[in-house]
Amino acid sequence: MPAFTNTAIKLYRKLFGTPAGLMPQDSGIHTLLDGASAIAITEACIAENAAISNRHGTDHANLAWLSEESRQLHNVFGEHLSSHSASSARGALASAIGLASAGRRATLFLDSGELSGALDLLQRAVEQRLPLVIHARNRDIDKSGSSHQALQQLADSGCLLLIAGNVQEAVDFTLIARRVAEANLTPAIIAIDSGETANALQDVQLLSPALIQRYIGETEKNLQSQSAAERLLFGEQRPPVPGWHSLDRPSLQSAHRDGRAQGLSRAANATFLQGELSDSLEQAFNAFNAETGRNYSALFSQQAEQADQLIILLGSALEPALQAHRQLNKRERKATGLLALKSLRPLPETHLLKLLQGKKRLIVMERAETPLAGDPPLLRELRQILGRGQERGEFSGAAPRLESVIYGCGGFPLRSADLTELLQIAHRESSSKRYLGIDFTQSNAHQPKRQVLLDSLRRDYPEIESLGLRARQKEPASSDPALLTLAVDRPADSSASLLAEAATLIHSIAGGYIRSRLGEHTPRWGERAQDSFSFSQSSPTDPGDEAPLDLLLVELHDATEQIPALQRLRKGGILLLQAGDDESNTLARLPARLQRQIRSRDPQLFLYPAPKWLKPEQRGELALGALCATLAEGLLSAISTRKFLSSHEQQLKTETAERADSLLRAFNAGLESVRHTALPAPTGQQPPAEPSHLPAAVRHLQASGDRYDSLPRFWDQAGILYRQGEQAQLTPDPYLASGVIPPLSATFNDHSGNRTLLPVFDPAACTACGDCWSNCPDSAIGSTAISPTALINAGIGISGADALRPMASKLGARISARGRKGEFSGDSAQQLIHEAFDWLQQKAPLAEERREAAESALARVEAALGSLPLAITETLFHQGEKLKKDGGELLTLTINPEACKACGLCIAVCEPQALTPQPQDQQRLASAQQQWQAWEQLPDTPSETIERVAGEAEPGPMGAQQLSRYALLALASGDTAEAGSGEKIALRQILGTTEFRMQPLLHRFAGELEQLQSRISGLIRETLVDALPSADLDTLSKRLEQLQSRSVEISELIDHTNDQLESSGVDAVRLARLTRLAQKLSQHHWQLVQGPQGLGRARYGIALAPGSISEWAATFPLNPFQVPVSLGLPGATSELAMGLLQGQLATALQTLRLVHQAKQELGEAGRNPIAPQQLTWDNLSAEERALCPPLLLIGSEEALGGEEFSQIASLLNSGLPIKVILLAELDGGLDQIEQQGKPLAASHDARTNLGLMALAQRSAFVAQCSIADPSHLHRSLRSALDFSGPALIRLHAPSPQRHGFASDRTLEQTRLAVRSRSFPLFSYDPRGEGVFGSRLDLQGNPARGALLHNSDDGQPLTPAHWALTEQRFASRFRALADDDPAPTTLLDWLELEPAARQKKTPILSVTQGKGDAMVLRIDPELAQMAADQLHIWRTLQELAGIVTPFTARVEAEAEERVATQHQAELAALKADYEQQLNATRDSAQTQIAQQLQDRLMHLAGYR
Repeated sequence: MPAFTNTAIKLYRKLFGTPAGLMPQDSGIHTLLDGASAIAITEACIAENAAISNRHGTDHANLAWLSEESRQLHNVFGEHLSSHSASSARGALASAIGLASAGRRATLFLDSGELSGALDLLQRAVEQRLPLVIHARNRDIDKSGSSHQALQQLADSGCLLLIAGNVQEAVDFTLIARRVAEANLTPAIIAIDSGETANALQDVQLLSPALIQRYIGETEKNLQSQSAAERLLFGEQRPPVPGWHSLDRPSLQSAHRDGRAQGLSRAANATFLQGELSDSLEQAFNAFNAETGRNYSALFSQQAEQADQLIILLGSALEPALQAHRQLNKRERKATGLLALKSLRPLPETHLLKLLQGKKRLIVMERAETPLAGDPPLLRELRQILGRGQERGEFSGAAPRLESVIYGCGGFPLRSADLTELLQIAHRESSSKRYLGIDFTQSNAHQPKRQVLLDSLRRDYPEIESLGLRARQKEPASSDPALLTLAVDRPADSSASLLAEAATLIHSIAGGYIRSRLGEHTPRWGERAQDSFSFSQSSPTDPGDEAPLDLLLVELHDATEQIPALQRLRKGGILLLQAGDDESNTLARLPARLQRQIRSRDPQLFLYPAPKWLKPEQRGELALGALCATLAEGLLSAISTRKFLSSHEQQLKTETAERADSLLRAFNAGLESVRHTALPAPTGQQPPAEPSHLPAAVRHLQASGDRYDSLPRFWDQAGILYRQGEQAQLTPDPYLASGVIPPLSATFNDHSGNRTLLPVFDPAACTACGDCWSNCPDSAIGSTAISPTALINAGIGISGADALRPMASKLGARISARGRKGEFSGDSAQQLIHEAFDWLQQKAPLAEERREAAESALARVEAALGSLPLAITETLFHQGEKLKKDGGELLTLTINPEACKACGLCIAVCEPQALTPQPQDQQRLASAQQQWQAWEQLPDTPSETIERVAGEAEPGPMGAQQLSRYALLALASGDTAEAGSGEKIALRQILGTTEFRMQPLLHRFAGELEQLQSRISGLIRETLVDALPSADLDTLSKRLEQLQSRSVEISELIDHTNDQLESSGVDAVRLARLTRLAQKLSQHHWQLVQGPQGLGRARYGIALAPGSISEWAATFPLNPFQVPVSLGLPGATSELAMGLLQGQLATALQTLRLVHQAKQELGEAGRNPIAPQQLTWDNLSAEERALCPPLLLIGSEEALGGEEFSQIASLLNSGLPIKVILLAELDGGLDQIEQQGKPLAASHDARTNLGLMALAQRSAFVAQCSIADPSHLHRSLRSALDFSGPALIRLHAPSPQRHGFASDRTLEQTRLAVRSRSFPLFSYDPRGEGVFGSRLDLQGNPARGALLHNSDDGQPLTPAHWALTEQRFASRFRALADDDPAPTTLLDWLELEPAARQKKTPILSVTQGKGDAMVLRIDPELAQMAADQLHIWRTLQELAGIVTPFTARVEAEAEERVATQHQAELAALKADYEQQLNATRDSAQTQIAQQLQDRLMHLAGYR
């Protein structure tokens, strides 16, 4: 739950408590809440059940309900609270319908777009007369901002539809809608705008339990039947929520009916059951007024009766319009009234007609655009109402002129200044349609290429001159004296809790009214967000978006180049900045551009220093204290700092004593340290002009004219505006309308101003292990292996120093010789080349004239290569020298200062400390920029070198392939992913491997196309040689050569030779076919190797599921990809991917069909050839399938799991080259507990493991990999790409922000996940021999045969040890208490049977930072998660045949068989030995006896 709701919710709980302790007060409590949380808390007092969509598990409303469910247990009627989790919005709605059918009070919270996609389910709820209450948040389909497009679609659903304009109305309408729904048995929808109400902090009076009980009533208390039809169905009385699905009164609901019965049923429903809601709604409004004093009606009007023209609007636009109306009425007395609809269904038609009588103009403001529909929805409906009124005689006279004003679509700001402008011109200007806040013709003279586009649009579309309406103010207008507006400018990846805490403090002390605009938290690193709130003690006043500011607090945690919110600070307003480490120089060290921005506002400037003892979690409290002190000094002088302090102390009582003391210390420091200051006087010198740096991608890519995909065009017209912080100058144009972003536009983004540290490379310490460049998330480390001679030749080519070229090989040989001798281990290019030149001059001096030319050339080379660092390493240099003299290569490694985010990963993984963090200053920044620009111009690492070192332990296959810049930069830098992003590391390595594998295949294929084209051209020549006179052959030959450039027209060639061909008997049809074939082959070759952008044909395509990845990888104007990418829709990305893949295959098949056709023409098609036009994926050879670019379907498990996994399963059985990449966060469903000051991590169903589920699709390649083991990941990726069919790769992608650990620990977290069995590695290759188990490989896991792996200190590691290192699970561990039953070590607990675990407390012993031992109690859910993960590991061991339940028995039986066999063999050997021994003994005895006999006979003289 967002941090800014904590204080209000805690206060609410404290005052109201549980139903057993209901308080007598009926007035409720005045507090601050965001709209989504407020309605959920209110519903938790009324409803019994909430249906929750997993896709919105972390939305404020769902989290608030879950919090109340776990805390409160019961609603105010004593009914038990519960929730049901569904995998989708449709599932949640279906679940709520089921609950209501069973007689339960149910609710749910969805986006209006999702609800409009389930109109069939809504219709069923209407037909079944279910009094279900649905809360709809008005958002665009892409969730970029509020929109009323879907709201208008919901108007015809048959539901009661109320529109709340603020948080108070949302809370009150919750009760009113419930009362009307139950009184009329009609579903009700309450709609609120997203940014202005649902996510906005506002003052609200929450209703007391006693009032809720009186106004709504218990479900067990019957209501009087309202109509004759109800009396027929239920009798005189009925329950508020009839249980249509009842065990006591069983019946069949929603049965199938034939067309006649269905038609009769609908007619009967409309006639007898759909009562008149208008009277019931008015009665509910009156009853609510009697209870609370708050007066509501279906229409709100301001000066509507006396005005001759009206502005009609919906939702949250009312309050800014009222503010503008009041401001204008102070200056002008022109009668323009306001009319706001609070009920869209039923529409108060009769009341509307009375108010519209006699009006001349109706200006209808709508937050919806309807292409091809003519009028927008509300205007169209008003036109119909007027027509019906005239037909019925209820409206007399001429109908007013209707004009449309479109505002706020997609989150475009609604400014009070624009509303004031609209009111001012309403009487003097007329237009059938306007876009509020947009200027179609805004001049952009300082961007001439942008201005050319705008001028051409004005000529071609002259109507745009009056189509937009935007107030042009040189300075922000002064605020209303009764209104105070404050803002916090912060990094976009930090929380909005500071502003919320400040608003809560002011409200708790002074009361009054609060309206806010919170910049949504995004994971977009380097961007900034602005949170603002307005405070008034007189009336609820929303000044709209981008309101002028009285005070601006800026969190400067980095080297911020610009502060967009400064333009909103009124002149003389207050600017509060945090001082840096050197307080005295904080302002002087600000960038010159930012100092100019500050001076332009002439602010009252205040600083507050950060004490050295300050911890990260105390930063917000320090800033809050400073803000309060600044307010007490001027803007809110009636509130003393002492009052702020005492009030804040009260708020902190809900925290633990230790935490409260820590936070209060920081708050006090902020109160006491603020000081007034001023910017140092300007030096009088003109600051140096900022260099116009053209991104490398713009320089290298070809300009494909002004096409939609032209990167140079995009740079000139949009990119440069974002680069210079001038995106407000962007205006509508056809390119923006297309929604297309050219490739590599992310490289426009410069992150050098968003950090204070920069890694510095020491080449002397480098070992070329590859860990840094292969694991850098942002492609910010460029590495190349290059021989000294190649380096010098590159420098000559860059600088044009040709005079040095004759000496290049000798200079290179000198550098190599020094390397062999160990005279240096690392140095700069400039130093090495200079020393080699001096040595060569000593050995072979040049003549004076040649020497001067050589020295001049040397200087240019040294300037071009400069301080480029070069390292001597064992793998690249010494092993290369062993293979060939002067064959060793130097390693150059550079940091891209525009891409680096200072995450610290490269430093953490560099064991020899070749990379160290250094403070960023202008000198280091300039040096890094020069080195990177030099590296960009070097030749790529030779493929032979990459192949040689890929087999070495270091850098290994992943590091080796990224020595190729094509693989290294497969994912460009400049995006807004968080620092240390595990998602981006994984994506980089996947795309790099895919590019490295596919590129050589397509290059070889391009060579084959070129050869075929040449041979077909030769065949054409041979065909014509005998047919044409020699005089025509030269002309024909030239024309055929033009086929290479595609500049000759086929018809021209044929026409030129037609007469000769007819008389020669040559087959002209075949000749034309060959000519067309040659031209097509040439065209396809050009597309493969070059193409319109110079990138050639993309080697693969991507379908990107919406979610955390798309937040940084698919957000305008940044595109980090160089391949085609399509962003999917929630729940439908898999089907989109299949369509994209079929399109990709069709493109590849076109080229392959040409190859088949060419081979047939050349007589090389082989036996039984396939007709080219019949060629499909199914009859391609293995080599041809390898040439087809695969499609990568990439998304998180949250986005691609649940109901979409059934579609994934279908893809995995398709046999097509689609590779599914699942990025897992490993939340286990347990990290929904809020982290202080950190965004929430998404969660999904912990009971599913998509990797194991994918194994069931036995014909697909499946692997579970980790960036912790790049060799296993590389091997699995190559196998998946080599496999011609579908594959699924599941990767662990940790997030430092969402999961709560330092950005330099990303790799360590993935390693620990593997070692602790939280994320075991495996691969399944269906091509393997044998049965399933023999195809499953568990290589990469430590101790594969054991259940657990030991840590470095010899202790077994469990998933709980891994969870302990991530802040998202912090609430799952606490110190062991004396009353915890039967403490049991986790290892012992895991060995118990499930029933025996219930009475035990699992514990874990840990060592804290100072070496102190501590025993922690493990939450039972987390302990069960550990057990589940180990069960998964054991399952994998069994599937792979490593460990099975029969292993011990099989081993014992085998040992017994071996022992028995061994004994038998020993017995046989013994018997044989004894037999041989006896035979030998007998033979020896016989021989000895014979010898004795012979000897005796000889002695006796017989022989």
